Amino acid sequence: MARGDEKEATNLPANYEVGYAKPPAQHRFQKGKSGNPSGRPRGSKSTKPSRPSGPRAADDILLQEAYRAITVREGDQLIEMPAIQAVFRAMGVSAMKGSRLSQRMLAELVRDVEQDRLKVQLENLESFQEYKQRWDEEIERCQKAGLPDPEPIPHPDDIILNFSTGEVEFYGPRTKEEKIKYEAMMERRDEAQEIVSEMRELHEKETDPRMKEV
Repeated sequence: MARGDEKEATNLPANYEVGYAKPPAQHRFQKGKSGNPSGRPRGSKSTKPSRPSGPRAADDILLQEAYRAITVREGDQLIEMPAIQAVFRAMGVSAMKGSRLSQRMLAELVRDVEQDRLKVQLENLESFQEYKQRWDEEIERCQKAGLPDPEPIPHPDDIILNFSTGEVEFYGPRTKEEKIKYEAMMERRDEAQEIVSEMRELHEKETDPRMKEV
């Protein structure tokens, strides 16, 4: 035992017994010396893992886990896909193997998705139908009043409604930014067309057969 430890031992009560929560003097923490020298430095703050916050935090966590990339084995290949896709694929495999529960769940999920998409398509179709009608009427009103035609974006003439498929197609700009790019593109096209017309006219006026062949 070292001298310092002997000194510490002499300061213990006479009936001090080594046991649970009563270590020998040489193993007790020394005053002014850390009991964990390799531990966290003084003043450092513990870091907590970041987590979504707000009223829909649980939804955010669920979506993060659902779309977390995982690796699955299919035959001899390793394929990376979102976790939710792997769940649906496993459900499909189980359904094809004859699981009635998987068959029913998969059929219900597909039906719900298709119904939701059809609902959105019909709402979108109805919305643009009203949009076209409203602007067609406004353009007609301006023309009858001798006013300049309004220029809505998108223009009603550029919107094609397909009532068979429920799809809406656009054949023109849909935003101000797209209109600026579209007009610049049309201007370059007109300039190119003018150059082609001038070259054709010069070619027709040329009398030298050798120059016509160039």
